[in-house]
Amino acid sequence: MPALRELRFKGVDLSALVTAWGAIEQIKDVLLVTAQAMTSEMSVEVANRGSMFASGGVSSLVSGMDWYNAPLQVSVDGEVVFDGLVKNVRLSATGQTATIVSENILKRPAEATMSYATPGANPGDAMLGVLAAAGIAAEYVDAASFSRAGVPARQAGAKIVAAYAAGSSTGALSALQGIGDLASISVFVLNNRITARGFLPYEGSEAGLRYELNDGNVREWGDREFDTSAFNNRVSVGYPVGLFVVQDDLAARRSTGVVRNLDFPATGAVYAADRASAAFFAGVYLQRAAPRKMLLPIAGGREFANIVIGDRFPVTNARLGLSRFPMEAIEIRRSLDTEEVELRLASLGPT
Repeated sequence: MPALRELRFKGVDLSALVTAWGAIEQIKDVLLVTAQAMTSEMSVEVANRGSMFASGGVSSLVSGMDWYNAPLQVSVDGEVVFDGLVKNVRLSATGQTATIVSENILKRPAEATMSYATPGANPGDAMLGVLAAAGIAAEYVDAASFSRAGVPARQAGAKIVAAYAAGSSTGALSALQGIGDLASISVFVLNNRITARGFLPYEGSEAGLRYELNDGNVREWGDREFDTSAFNNRVSVGYPVGLFVVQDDLAARRSTGVVRNLDFPATGAVYAADRASAAFFAGVYLQRAAPRKMLLPIAGGREFANIVIGDRFPVTNARLGLSRFPMEAIEIRRSLDTEEVELRLASLGPT
């Protein structure tokens, strides 16, 4: 049964006029370095019936500039998947269609500068503190997911120190990025709520894997490749005062023949609270970063609609030499027109 989709612009239901719905994305880089925490922009094309999108006229929805920053919501099966503010309305040369371009309603507060500091906190709790300091309403935050993401650090007693001063140029997204990099926590938007997911080392024996991805449910296989840039086999994690812990993944060093190092200095805005915390964060980071990642794009149908960032699967494709090979979803793009879901997978262990 096709999904029930709804578009509301300035409170008006335009669902029957939509000619192209666009797509919803969840994206993170393997190492979070270029993570896109939220779909920043969405375009929906609608029929210009009754000149609703021509300037002027009693039926126009874009008279003057009253459309700018007007609310736009897209729902699927009754659940809001995109909540935005309109930034542009493009009318086609024929006058038959209009494209409404909107920006995620969370983008502005998430990029606004904020002030937040903690002398020592669980990274998940610190991330919630950053979001609160940025003025992001609780209804847009999946607080429970941040608590879950902080569980491994909480169990190890590992804490971070964070200091983002008033008047600095740091926004909430940059602050989340800094904490996430150190603590190995991914942040993304799921069903219009900012969500966190902590990295858990793969324990082998298909632990934590979902159903198999194979020719039976994958409609299209992309080109398999390796990420030759986003891996590090040595990490240095700083803690007060001017001290640091250095850890190496010797197996990764032997396999590559080079040393690739990343520093988390105690001179930055976020660092480990003490030596034990530094050792914990360094160990988790190497488990995440040291193996060179094999990347694989695939596409499927509605059966992939509930997959979220961080979900893990055994992947089988004899042509690619894969037999129940453990991989993790790192990018998701869901077309609202065709309901096709495009995934980008990354290997969980050595390749």
